Amino acid sequence: MRIRKEGLIKRASKVAVYDQFRAVDFDFQQKGALVASFAKNCDFENGALRSGFGVKRYFLETDLQSEISPALEVYGPPKMVFTALVKTEDGLVKRTVGAQAEVDRIFAYNIDEQSMIHLTKPQELLKVLSYVYPNGTTKMIFCCADQLFFYDFTNKITRILSEPLTGACLFHERLFASNKDTLKYSVPMDVGDFELSLNGGGEIAFNDERGEIVWIESFGECVYVFFQYGIAKLTADGAGSEFVLSDVAYNGGRIVPRTACVYENKLVFASYEGIFALDGKKCSKLKDFGYSPIKNSTLRASAGCVGSRYFLCYVDEQGNKRSVFLDLEDVKNAGECFVLHGLNQSGGKALCASDYVYSYLDKNGDLPNNEKYLFQAKCDFGSRGEKSVKYISLQGEGTCTLRIEGKSGACLRTFQLGQPQRPELGETNVGDEEFVGVERKLIGLKGREFSFEFTLQKGCVIRKMIVEYDEVGGVE
Repeated sequence: MRIRKEGLIKRASKVAVYDQFRAVDFDFQQKGALVASFAKNCDFENGALRSGFGVKRYFLETDLQSEISPALEVYGPPKMVFTALVKTEDGLVKRTVGAQAEVDRIFAYNIDEQSMIHLTKPQELLKVLSYVYPNGTTKMIFCCADQLFFYDFTNKITRILSEPLTGACLFHERLFASNKDTLKYSVPMDVGDFELSLNGGGEIAFNDERGEIVWIESFGECVYVFFQYGIAKLTADGAGSEFVLSDVAYNGGRIVPRTACVYENKLVFASYEGIFALDGKKCSKLKDFGYSPIKNSTLRASAGCVGSRYFLCYVDEQGNKRSVFLDLEDVKNAGECFVLHGLNQSGGKALCASDYVYSYLDKNGDLPNNEKYLFQAKCDFGSRGEKSVKYISLQGEGTCTLRIEGKSGACLRTFQLGQPQRPELGETNVGDEEFVGVERKLIGLKGREFSFEFTLQKGCVIRKMIVEYDEVGGVE
């Protein structure tokens, strides 16, 4: 009688190497790429898995941060955080901070009185501008969805426009403000006077197929008017009678307000179809969204730029508030991060509120409380059969934990890679990867598919993962 025996036998030793980590699959499973099933607060510069951007606390020149924090804590996460220039009692122009709370009330910090001043309670705050007059006095300009007003800490609010508005900007000593079908501009060097005159204030009416005006932005030597489905460029460096209006080629989806940021020589903004860059003449699409579309975000979307990273905070179709980033120099480097409450580009920084304090995004910043640098992925090493994972090696620097799970169970390993090792004097440099920290760990798990969960510490970089495994199977 022939006896049939079944069992697991070793077929061959295999090695799987991953040296490209991504949050989104841009290359349709590029060889050596480990694409996340979920990733948060990670960065993927040069294809490595890195701890991402965090926040640093924003301090005034007076270092009175403790006086500012309670106002944010009382009202919860703000809708917008902003900075503005003000002239203080010592005759100096300094930068102060403020915010609009979820209850719509606007408040700003009075540096002289060292206290938070509660202003009016308008509709959505769209933009805060600072204007410095030739004599050195300053005005804080608040553009809201229902009004435009000035404030200078004299406890007097001066309303300039009382009507629905969609945006405002300063350009060549004029203040521009828009509603859904009209662009208004002030008298030069008198930003509170919109009276119609040949060479003073005035307005331009629009009524075309591009839809309503949703935002305006000054960039380069022009003012750009963003419609729902198009863009116009206004050359406005002379008298009102000399203004020149022209169209900008754009073939994208509906434009999202409050998402325009200047990066080098480009104006970057979001639409329902992705991220676009405007170079002054034409628009080019940088990236489709790898996340939920932002089709219901309207006024509640906001953006900020830090170096080459463009950050976008929006409300997705399910009503969830989310924040994502895109590397404008490498569109493969994109991902999701912690919610950037009150995100706003102001004073050269991407401001937000973190743990109820004024903060700004920074490459070397810390994560808010209860956030982690997390990367999760599943893979079968390109083989559907049963496998036995023997060892995993990581190359890079810093410290991380790796949880691996297969059919036979799970294990947790901590990798302490240290700092990159540089070549000794006179030694030939054969590539940076030869001098990174390397650590190899015993795994001992079986399965067809394996789950990987990386939890990185701040400053950790994983440049390569090497998986040593055996293929196993049943025989007679």
